Amino acid sequence: MSQRHRPHADLDRSRTPGLSRRALLTATAVGVPTAAALATAAPALADPSVTDGQTRIVEVPLAEAPLVEVDGARVRELAEQPATMIGVTWPEGTDAPAVSARGRAEDGSWTEWTELEVAEDPESGTSAAATEVAWLGVVSALQIRAELDGGDVSADLTAHVVTTSPLDSDDQVRQLTGPSATRTQSQQMSARAAVPAANPATPALGPGAPAFVTRAAWRADESLVRGTSAKNALKAVVLHHTAGTNNYSSSQSAQIVRGILTYHTTTLGWADLGYNVLVDKYGQIFEGRSGGLHRNITGAHSLGFNSGSFGISVMGNYSSTSLPSAARTAVARLVAWKLLSTFQTSVGGDVSWQVTTSGTRHTVGSTVSLPRMMGHRDVNFTECPGARIYSQFGNIRSEAQRYLDSGGKEHLWAFQGAGGAATLGTVVRSNHRTGKYSATILTKGLVLQESGAASGYATPFAPQWSSSWGRPAASAPKDGDRQIQPFQHGTAALESGKVRFVAPTFRDVPPWRVFLVEIEDLFAAGVTQGWEGGSNRTF
Repeated sequence: MSQRHRPHADLDRSRTPGLSRRALLTATAVGVPTAAALATAAPALADPSVTDGQTRIVEVPLAEAPLVEVDGARVRELAEQPATMIGVTWPEGTDAPAVSARGRAEDGSWTEWTELEVAEDPESGTSAAATEVAWLGVVSALQIRAELDGGDVSADLTAHVVTTSPLDSDDQVRQLTGPSATRTQSQQMSARAAVPAANPATPALGPGAPAFVTRAAWRADESLVRGTSAKNALKAVVLHHTAGTNNYSSSQSAQIVRGILTYHTTTLGWADLGYNVLVDKYGQIFEGRSGGLHRNITGAHSLGFNSGSFGISVMGNYSSTSLPSAARTAVARLVAWKLLSTFQTSVGGDVSWQVTTSGTRHTVGSTVSLPRMMGHRDVNFTECPGARIYSQFGNIRSEAQRYLDSGGKEHLWAFQGAGGAATLGTVVRSNHRTGKYSATILTKGLVLQESGAASGYATPFAPQWSSSWGRPAASAPKDGDRQIQPFQHGTAALESGKVRFVAPTFRDVPPWRVFLVEIEDLFAAGVTQGWEGGSNRTF
């Protein structure tokens, strides 16, 4: 169990309360239509009132549930409580108990006990006092046990009973995987298309990116999501498992991801899913936290080490079960693509980290060297990603290195040829399609490719660059307190800390001419109109 005695939370997010059991029952009794009750298709087997891909979370104070004896231990029983997933919270400022749960399956038998992992936060290091949510399968009743220092503390806990529901499209989700979130997928798959997304979608990615199930395809509820942030460099990949039972079908994977999204945002109050990517046991890859897989999005999966890392979580519990080959291959491909696309050529080796957050395995203020591909347990007090996955790290690294070595390297070679990191900086947005270009955006430069070879360019305007600007046409000289740089279709100027792009009006004043910006300002102010007109206007 992870971090038994370290409470924590994500205090940079406002907590959104779930629906209490009492409030839900009252609403139902008086006929108040809940969102779940309004839906009419694809009911959850656990609770037929939850339909059409909806997720319901009911809060149940365990002090209200009866204690029963199970194998000599006292556990709380929710005798008539349908569910598919479960998480618990406890009072903030108290130590984290050891929590396990199980459910009564459709045949009347009880499932195996599932140990609930303590949730990780983004960077705050203060207490959320909660477990992760775990998949139990379709169950009609729940039993929960919670111990701290050998004593029963279940009365202090609140159960967050999650019921997910299927969609007809979940059965075809594999056919809708792909390297980009296309407009067609968004139109076909998003029942919530009217809700604007809080973060940019993943564009078409460059060669070597593995196929994945987009957020549109697994029907992410974007109304739950707030803005995410990104870093200027990727340092490492962190592997996790979600825990919970491994007993799920390939068509249930999407509803598990929807359940995790709802729990992370409404119960834990996070901005979005904590993981950057999830992988099911069948090898399906699900886009996680929004903002673009080509960016270094900060997740909520490894306390103190979220900034600059890429969190991959395998769905299920791998403490005593080996990772299936399909899932291992998917993880290896992801690791290889993420590292190569950020111009890192070795899966092995270590990376230096400054420890700034308390409650991790490492002392605050220290500098630690950690593997470029590491496990959650390498940084936090947890068994995650499970002993069996962790024991396979050598094989995963070797497989990932083979994929990396055979991957497309045209952008890497252009980067190296232009001077590497010393000249172009670090990758901010990896190879993706924008306009007519395949582009890699770095902190101090660009790698651009059309139909021919890729080329690298040093430019201080790389973070603001748009494909409509075209390629850099000359260097970026300083002009007093202003910096300018000509591009194919205009000139970028940095003035008083702000960047603007000026397209030429006069055919005899191209972007690389001195005083283009001043001439265009005079034209905009009506001081000069030049000669002739239209596209033939001259200055």
